[in-house]
Amino acid sequence: MKTINFLFLLLTMTITLSSQSYVGSISGGASISTFDYGSQVNGVSDFDNSRKAGINAGLNIGVDTGSEAVTFMPGLFFQQNGSKEYYTDFNQVINDFSVNRNVNLDYVGMAFPIEFQMINEDYTGFMASVCGFVDYAVSGSIDDDFSSSSEIEFNSVGDRIDAGFQLNFSYVFSPGVALQFGYSKGIKNIEFAEAAGYSSADSEDEYLINNNGLTLKFLYLVAE
Repeated sequence: MKTINFLFLLLTMTITLSSQSYVGSISGGASISTFDYGSQVNGVSDFDNSRKAGINAGLNIGVDTGSEAVTFMPGLFFQQNGSKEYYTDFNQVINDFSVNRNVNLDYVGMAFPIEFQMINEDYTGFMASVCGFVDYAVSGSIDDDFSSSSEIEFNSVGDRIDAGFQLNFSYVFSPGVALQFGYSKGIKNIEFAEAAGYSSADSEDEYLINNNGLTLKFLYLVAE
């Protein structure tokens, strides 16, 4: 109920306070991501992971909703994310050793944000959006301290698809220029064939991963 009341208040404020609106944007900035791993890592000794930085860029074009305060602004984006993994490898004949491994993924996708705008006469103000997204992992790589980089293998097209939602808050500090902070949450797992620390060469276990992350971007905004 509190969430519904907040959204109603936000909608009321935008309709009341917004006197101008933006209908498009070009964005670019940094992202910090982390993975929610599936149960396959439960058998990996001393497994842990941390966030990894990447980049994010996008292009959005507004659809007329008949309101200056609320805009539907679908778009395309490119996203890099990944994870830093740490675990103990028991494959060695003589000595076990700790492994530091980097997982890198590159995505292209579509976003479907509903933008709430509180823009003043001088085209400064605030914006907030609720966004669903679908993206596709076009490539990926894994490297560690003891081997060269290798390509991530996907067993099917469906294994490459990620989906989720994002919440964004933007401060338009100059006409047409804004700083945006976002939080994204993956709800559909991606899967790929290389599982951390498995000793069996013919293991069919796969990653089951949800992508979560934070973004900080600059936006160039296009007004009506």
